[in-house]
Amino acid sequence: MKSKIKFYTLIFVSILLINVGCKKVLDINQDPNNPSNANPEQILPAAQVELATSLGNQYVTVASRWAQYWTGGPGVSISPLEAHTMVGGDINRAWGNTYARGLNDLNQLVKGDQPVYAGIAKILMAYTYGTLVDLHGSVPYSEALKGAIEDGGILTPKFDDDEAVYSAIEALIDEALINIQETGATVKIPSSDDLIYGGKISKWIAFANTLKLKLLIKHGMVTPSKLDDALRLFNSGESFIDGSNGAKVFFSGSTLGSSNPLWANFESRTATLMYMRATTTSTNLLTSLSDPRISKFYTAGTNGFSGIDPGATDKPPYVGTPAAKYAQPNTTYVYNKSLPVWLLSPWESYFLQAELAIKKSLANDSILFADGINASFSHFGIPSSDLPVYLTNLSSSSYSWGTTESQKLKALAVQKWISMNGLQMTEGWIEAKRFDIESTNSIIFRGVGGLFINPEGNSLGTNIYPSSYVYGSNEVSYNPNTPARVITDKVFWDN
Repeated sequence: MKSKIKFYTLIFVSILLINVGCKKVLDINQDPNNPSNANPEQILPAAQVELATSLGNQYVTVASRWAQYWTGGPGVSISPLEAHTMVGGDINRAWGNTYARGLNDLNQLVKGDQPVYAGIAKILMAYTYGTLVDLHGSVPYSEALKGAIEDGGILTPKFDDDEAVYSAIEALIDEALINIQETGATVKIPSSDDLIYGGKISKWIAFANTLKLKLLIKHGMVTPSKLDDALRLFNSGESFIDGSNGAKVFFSGSTLGSSNPLWANFESRTATLMYMRATTTSTNLLTSLSDPRISKFYTAGTNGFSGIDPGATDKPPYVGTPAAKYAQPNTTYVYNKSLPVWLLSPWESYFLQAELAIKKSLANDSILFADGINASFSHFGIPSSDLPVYLTNLSSSSYSWGTTESQKLKALAVQKWISMNGLQMTEGWIEAKRFDIESTNSIIFRGVGGLFINPEGNSLGTNIYPSSYVYGSNEVSYNPNTPARVITDKVFWDN
């Protein structure tokens, strides 16, 4: 019932936006795509859908390969992405729409006179900018979204230092927490126009706190005092995302345009449809751990849960082999037209808290670790009674909990990567590169002895993996401030 209400609300909002847009097209002195005259109830759902669509399609398509969850199936030409080659066109639409639509709409709410809507917008802006930094490094921030004459007419914004953007959005979350708790006779509170939480402020507070914890922990990789800030937040008694308040944008699936964006992208390719298959990286690990989630992430092929080595789709022994032989993304749980786009999940929240507990030697680190796995189990309908057996299986594997910080972080990193399969694949790739500490040769995923398989034809060289996305091709062409970027460049927290 909840998803149906959100669907009808979205239709209503879309009609209103179309009517507003048609009227404004006739005014040549205004940008017909600028919703500055729309009310916040119209702008908020449009912004949430735009962000989910931008972040949940091209960005995820790249990450699904680089995080080694999915790879191209037999008979499909090898994508350059499989061989670790990326061009701006691979994410051009997503990069452009994230700024021109999603962030721009949110900025209109920030500039408006409704504090709760402005607070929600700031939280989502902090989330989006944080994701962009994690993927690209330096991005436009301080001069972004200032194309209007009254805002300075800046059409070629500078790219801000990535660590500086992190500091700025951490402060932005603090502002947002003040805004969303304002009250008064003229203060509007969202309801069904909020497609994420239905206007429940307590859930937005938990989202904001969890997001800030996430930023501080990553920032703490290079600035240890940020971990102290994270610990103060953790001990403050504030709420965090749990099993009842994960942040996600729902899609009805009634039409191609109202469906999960990744699903719609593949289904629009009528000649091939879903051609991705499971990687041996993933299926071999899940099988070795007797992980009950394997049947949720993948649908078995005629050869059971058999995967394909990344980048080996058109090479022996895969030539001429029917695609049906190999496991593919499960059409109920991870590849579905009605699947929501996850922003922050309960399992991610628990794993973040567990990471902080490990690094700060807190007594409840193992409990939070187990909570993260259990939250992932629960999402797929796996009973919590299965958890003790699974933890026992882990104890005899290479990814057991252990007693040292490095052993615990390795166990956590692998479970976090597993939990994000199909649901948060962009975040799964981000975390895989973050947990690999090259400076100390602490390799879990990407390198000699790591989980990941070196793709055949790796353009970067044997056991060298991407650390960054490039910028959208239009940004490179039209903004002279765009810095040079190659995929081996690192973001500020990447050691």
